[in-house]
Amino acid sequence: MFIQAIDTSGALIGVIVCKLEEHRGGPLRGYIAMIAVRDEHRGKGIATKLVRMAIEAMAIKDADEVFCPVP
Repeated sequence: MFIQAIDTSGALIGVIVCKLEEHRGGPLRGYIAMIAVRDEHRGKGIATKLVRMAIEAMAIKDADEVFCPVP
């Protein structure tokens, strides 16, 4: 699943890529694989909003947990 952030002109300014699957036969785990926001739009809360939207979407699909690896 992916969620996009689009500005008023229709340009893509941010995206989050995530998935939802059983983790080792156990809990249903949401996984945030990637978040990207264009440089000129950073610091405006766009990534935070995308993460919230992704978590809400996974919660609706009964995720038991959400995991986001930190490099």
